[in-house]
Amino acid sequence: MPLMGVLAKEAGKTTPPLELNLLPPSHSGGALAAVLTSDADLAVLTRLPRDEEMRDDLVYMQLARDGLVFATHPGAGVADLSSSALRAIYSGEVTNWSQLGGSNQRIVVLDRPEHSSPKIALRHTIFGPDLVITPNASELERPGMMDISLVTIPGTIGYTSLGGAISGDLKINILGLDGVRPTVPNVEQGIYPLFRPIGLVIPAVPDRKTMLLVDSVYHPDQEQLLSSAGYSPVMMDLTIGILPEINPVLQAQRFHPMEVYLSEAVGHRIAVRIVQLPSYAELLDEYRGGRIDAAFFGSFTYAVANAADSLQLVARPERAGVSTYKGLILARRDSGIRTVEDLRGKRFSFIAETTAADLFVKAWFRRQGIKEPADYLGSMQDAGSHEASIRRILSGEVDAGAAKDLVYSRLLEMEPGIESELVILAESEPVPDNALAIRNTTRLICVRCHQDESKGAVPPANLHALLVEALMKLESHPDGPAVLAAVGADRFVSTTNEDYANLYRMVRELGIDLKSRR
Repeated sequence: MPLMGVLAKEAGKTTPPLELNLLPPSHSGGALAAVLTSDADLAVLTRLPRDEEMRDDLVYMQLARDGLVFATHPGAGVADLSSSALRAIYSGEVTNWSQLGGSNQRIVVLDRPEHSSPKIALRHTIFGPDLVITPNASELERPGMMDISLVTIPGTIGYTSLGGAISGDLKINILGLDGVRPTVPNVEQGIYPLFRPIGLVIPAVPDRKTMLLVDSVYHPDQEQLLSSAGYSPVMMDLTIGILPEINPVLQAQRFHPMEVYLSEAVGHRIAVRIVQLPSYAELLDEYRGGRIDAAFFGSFTYAVANAADSLQLVARPERAGVSTYKGLILARRDSGIRTVEDLRGKRFSFIAETTAADLFVKAWFRRQGIKEPADYLGSMQDAGSHEASIRRILSGEVDAGAAKDLVYSRLLEMEPGIESELVILAESEPVPDNALAIRNTTRLICVRCHQDESKGAVPPANLHALLVEALMKLESHPDGPAVLAAVGADRFVSTTNEDYANLYRMVRELGIDLKSRR
């Protein structure tokens, strides 16, 4: 309530001015239910929504962290307590402030119900699930009751909102925890460990007034307002994974301009982070675990992820009129290897879970009548990246191997002499180059979608359309040439699931069940 009171004042300054009617406070579940029944246009939650509470017609947006602080009546005589001391107080083991170096007075323990967001946060942190609260504790239903009690009743200890204490100028003694002061910067940087997430829930298709308020709340100018009121603003992350095709350092450098461009394109308070995963398998694990929202997927990793959780394809890069790639099987020119018979018993490098250097290898050998290449070859070594596979062949670490033709061509540009050292034994049919695809259920606000009054109600979760627009117009953007050059592309082109026909044909040929793939 203190936070929304601050934001309500700012809402009145918008054009046109907005009137924010604050309903009587309830628990987060009640606030969310009010949006579901259309009794409220927007709900403020002080905990993350549960899976069973969030439906397709709702959107949750992170807003801030609210430090959760232990505080006493000013006369307690202590400034800092350890986690163990707090557990001793709340279990009833310590009953007088003098036992902790404070004044000689009885400790009055104030607590909140188990279903309240601060108590949930404490059960996950210093209290743990098994701490039995002393029966002498007074359980207070509302946060306002906690604040009034701490101000007026001598000897009390309780826990409350850092933002509420600062914005309400409460005359209470806020305690340090294990030697760390609960300040806004310490909460923001994770130095102070106790906090509650504050977020907003709105309908998936809200009215324009609701989105004007959201625009006001999430405007960059509000970050300082939130901080001064005692809250730590939170950026909403869109995390995009990339694959280990070339030297990791060079790969990170290539995608940094793209990261900057997309962060600006998707608007304020959404931070785009591009993270590099060490292997194709780990990219899939990070996606399945919900730790990345999108990725520049290779063809096979896209097919596996899409089978389990429908993806929205955004776009893929094109260079010199080509937006596809092929798998290559390579050998050193001086090795004498030219046919599948020459590969018997030889050392071979591949890259697991890839189209170009795993599926194609198995499909090619099968077409030569060899069902299990691992049994036919002397050894199969997972190189981890396409460049690493080519380097192993060049160095003689393996006799032959597979890689993506785009990576091979990129290496030839940097080191033309490589072409005279290697021979191509086979190449696959073309499949789409690594396309950006986003999880179908990723729901982040698109404030810009609502700034045109003529559009009426527009879903705030249309992040997919925003990303498509950003990549497709990259060629004509002032920063576009530099961004495109960094990733080795001329432009981005649209992509559909039908473009993966050659990949799906290979999957069927090998009898792979994409839905059961792990």
